[in-house]
Amino acid sequence: MQWFSAKCLYQHKGQKTGRRQMYEERMVLIQAESFESARIKAEKESKEYLAESESIKLVEILEIYQLDCNAKIGDLQELFSSMYSSNLKPDSFLQKFFPNHHLVDCSEHNLNHRWYRKDDSTRACYHCSQIQLNQKQK
Repeated sequence: MQWFSAKCLYQHKGQKTGRRQMYEERMVLIQAESFESARIKAEKESKEYLAESESIKLVEILEIYQLDCNAKIGDLQELFSSMYSSNLKPDSFLQKFFPNHHLVDCSEHNLNHRWYRKDDSTRACYHCSQIQLNQKQK
């Protein structure tokens, strides 16, 4: 068995702000025998993710990336890598391909927060910069 990461692009339907669409780039870790079996597992995992909400649509499984077979999965393991060739200088490249797109607050755009446990006392939203005290801390 080998380790792969799968990068998928999702559209959050019905969550438009004007003409802007909300997209999510999501990466999962997969253990599989081959690229093809990793793709099949990525498709299955994507269907499970889509079942969480009727407002999410899979746009495409963008890439399957095979991890270093000799490395153990754990702290500081590379999960994905992409190489780009460009004539742009670093600042221009960042502005064009990686604009600051992180929302300040999902609720300002009629979006639902998706919370994760940040630490023992707080939780944070995956999609915006909101942080809250955990329920038991309130």
